[in-house]
This record gives sequence, C-alpha cells and structure tokens, in this order.
Amino acid sequence: MKIECFPENAKKILAKLGKNSKDIPSFYNEYQSWYSEAMTVVKQLLPDRFDDFVNHYKKPKVRKNINFESYRIEDFLQRVETRTVNSSIAIPHFEQQLAILKSAEKYLRALCLEFNNWYKQIYLILR
Repeated sequence: MKIECFPENAKKILAKLGKNSKDIPSFYNEYQSWYSEAMTVVKQLLPDRFDDFVNHYKKPKVRKNINFESYRIEDFLQRVETRTVNSSIAIPHFEQQLAILKSAEKYLRALCLEFNNWYKQIYLILR
C-alpha cells in the first residue's frame, strides 16, 4: 500500500535493497484475497474484534463527505481521492487490520500451548 501511495520513496528504498517495484506484489491485486482469508481467521478466533476489522475496510453506510475520518481501504481500492483527502489516509486502517490479525495469531499460539498442556496432563493420567 505504501508503494502505491508513495511510489518515488518506494523506488529509492527498493533501489537501495537491489529490488524494483515489480518484485513486490501489488496491494490492489492482492488485498481482496488477503482480506477474505484474514476476515475468516478474525471471525473464528476473535469474534469480538470482527466488526472492528471489517469497519477498517468498508466505507461508512452514511457519509456526507469523504474526509480523514470516513476514508477507508475500500475507497483506496477504488482509487478515490479528493482535494483534501489522498489515498495514504487508508494506511492506518490497514495497519490496524494487521495488528488485529497479529493478535489472532498470538491467541492461536496460546490456545496451542494450552492444548499441548492438556494433552500432557491427560497422557500422564492415562499412563
């Protein structure tokens, strides 16, 4: 997303790394499939954060104008911009979605550890 928002800066950084923008997947092309998978994970593991996750994507049902508070990832993907709003405003929404997904990963790791401990206890009892 940052590459699409700041292409000149991205080119400089990628050049320093010996890469070009063709080496990086396009946010426009990859986001929808990522979102579908991530949404399923969040719905299953963190149902209380599901609406928050979706709200970072979907534009508000009722909005009088497009501004910093109402711009969403959906607007970014549709390349919506105004004189007062540019696409980089969507970056914090994506970063928040990533943070929610990372917390789902931590939760899953904790569940796995707990399951492993239960398994060990049951094994010791049945032994």
